[in-house]
Amino acid sequence: MSSLRIASIAIIGKRNQPIYLRTFPAGSHHSDLKYHYLSHTALDIFTERLSPPISSSHTSSGVQLDAYLGLLYSIEDLSVYGYTTNTGVKFVLTVVVGEEEVVRDVEVKGVFRGVGDAWVGLVCNPFWEEGGKIGPGFENRVRRAVTGR
Repeated sequence: MSSLRIASIAIIGKRNQPIYLRTFPAGSHHSDLKYHYLSHTALDIFTERLSPPISSSHTSSGVQLDAYLGLLYSIEDLSVYGYTTNTGVKFVLTVVVGEEEVVRDVEVKGVFRGVGDAWVGLVCNPFWEEGGKIGPGFENRVRRAVTGR
């Protein structure tokens, strides 16, 4: 089980539309609106990190090869991490951090891997339509990825 204190996980579509938001623990003291705001503000950083550089002096293509974007930003006692799929869907993870607390990328990547697996299972379901209702199976897989139970 991960030692991360996860506050929320958000899934944002390729057209930057919110698809899914879950706060942890259920009934947390922060409102869902705060986490919608935090995930929405992360989109600017996704755009910045995923765009090719303006300068033509770079020898590389400028395309982001790693889907894990790492720490996007920190605000108050929260750190926001990002991950993007090859189809342009973005995952935003908000973690509560203390003053002396260190967040390991391995733990964050593990959560993103579990949420990514849940997402693939959802979109590969032939009965699920994009924008449709997300069922309890997906919810359970996300909860397991976040809490380890």
